[in-house]
Amino acid sequence: MTAPLFGQELYYYPAPFAGTHFSFSPDMANLLQENANGFGLNNELYRVSANGDLTRIFSDWQRVGLPEWSPDGRRIAFVGTPDYASGTADSLSQIEALARYPWNLYLMDADETNIQEIQSDVHIGRIRWLNGSEQLSFAGTYREATGIWVWNTKTQLIVRIWPYAESYDFSPDGTQAVVLHREDFDHGSIFRPIIVQLP
Repeated sequence: MTAPLFGQELYYYPAPFAGTHFSFSPDMANLLQENANGFGLNNELYRVSANGDLTRIFSDWQRVGLPEWSPDGRRIAFVGTPDYASGTADSLSQIEALARYPWNLYLMDADETNIQEIQSDVHIGRIRWLNGSEQLSFAGTYREATGIWVWNTKTQLIVRIWPYAESYDFSPDGTQAVVLHREDFDHGSIFRPIIVQLP
């Protein structure tokens, strides 16, 4: 027996759709939804209409994911791999190589035009905007260094604010980050929220 849902159902995604990361426009009128097709190998990105219709965007790309609408509603950040240099991923070794293959970080206008590659060869677990729509952050690996990074869209400056790729969020005024830091021990792990002052 299925437990009752308390709330308004917005959409229904038919199986085997595996909805993961999603982002609403600030006015809640538009939705971008990631489908974790292939667990990071063939992720797809869809625009969802008001009546729940799914329209796939970047259908000719190898994979697309982690959509994040800017607070002003003008731009969308996302990661993707337009094409895969090694071609197919049929054998186990090819699948493992694609799973380790880096992504690129992109910005595009809200109407899916003016697509710009921001960074190449990154491994990203989360994207967040802060201080309005001028700074973009991500947790992951950039230039072989792991951490939480903040990129200024105007100055192009990238700084690392934390040395681990962990869950995080920002204070409303954008001066601090709260990081959920994990420490592993022989008997298990503990998690500690830590406040980090932004430069």
